Amino acid sequence: MSDNTVREAVARLRHEGLLISQQGKGVFVAPPEDGRFLSITDGSFSKPEDFRKLYEVRKILESGTAALAAKHRDADDILLLTTSLEKMASTSIDVETYTAADMFFHRSVASASKNPFLVLFISFVDSKLKESIVLALSSLDFNQTVDITADEHNKIIECIEAGNSEGSRIAMVEHVENSSKRLGI
Repeated sequence: MSDNTVREAVARLRHEGLLISQQGKGVFVAPPEDGRFLSITDGSFSKPEDFRKLYEVRKILESGTAALAAKHRDADDILLLTTSLEKMASTSIDVETYTAADMFFHRSVASASKNPFLVLFISFVDSKLKESIVLALSSLDFNQTVDITADEHNKIIECIEAGNSEGSRIAMVEHVENSSKRLGI
C-alpha cells in the first residue's frame, strides 16, 4: 500500500471523526461519540427484537416530527403529503413502489417540520427498515394493508393541515404502532 493511499484513508477517517491526531504523538481511534456520521450495520439486526427497538425510535422521532409539521406546514407541504398518499393508494401499485411512496410520505412530514435534522434521521431510520417492510408486506393482504394505511395517513394529513400538533402526534403514534403490529415487528 502506498503512502498516498494511507494518507488519504487517514484523512477520510479523521474527517468522519473516527480518528484524531495529536501532534507529536500520532493518530488514535476517536471515542465513538466523536463520530460525525450515524451508522447502523446490517449485522445490528440479528433478531426480530432489534427491528422492534428501531421501530420504537421511529415512533418517538416521527410523532414529534408530525407535531412540528402541524406548526410549520405550508400549502406546498400539504400538496406533497396528499400527492404521496394518492400514489400509495393507487390501485396499480406494487410492493416496492408502495414502500417508496410510504417512505416519501414520512420524509414529507419531516420536511414540513422545517427541521433538516429530522429529515436526515427519519430518512436514515426508514432506509434501515425498508427491506424488512417489503418482506413483511409480501406476507399480508396487500390491498387491505394499502387501504388501512391510507386511512391512517389521511388522518395524519388532516391533523397537520388543521395545525393540530397534538392530534398529529397521536395520529402518527397510532400509525407507527399499527404498522409495526401489521408487519409483525
